[in-house]
Amino acid sequence: MIFGCEKSILKNFMYFCAVFKNRKLVNMSRIDEINRNHTKEEMYELGKEFRDGTNGNVVMPTTAIKYFIKAGERGHVDAQYDLAFMYENGIGSEIDIEKAIEWYTAAASHNQSEAIKALERLIKD
Repeated sequence: MIFGCEKSILKNFMYFCAVFKNRKLVNMSRIDEINRNHTKEEMYELGKEFRDGTNGNVVMPTTAIKYFIKAGERGHVDAQYDLAFMYENGIGSEIDIEKAIEWYTAAASHNQSEAIKALERLIKD
């Protein structure tokens, strides 16, 4: 407990509290709803919203990565691919080819065609 609050509550509050950009406020009710359910599809959808700045959310690629990781760890193939793409291109993180290959491999293991092509391209280089 910190300041009389459970760590998870305080962490979520601090993480999502009052993020403004272009007069938009992070859609707090949507985030609360997703965090309660924790399905891989919802994690992926929220990641896309932060990556693209849709559904009332601001563009926050580092937050998108966190949600893509949660979805990818649960086996969401598109999240695995998108995460690899972001690592490969330094979107929301430093360029990290090793992590990109790791996530492309995870997606490719489910026959995701774009991940297979990306792996072939990276292995050639």
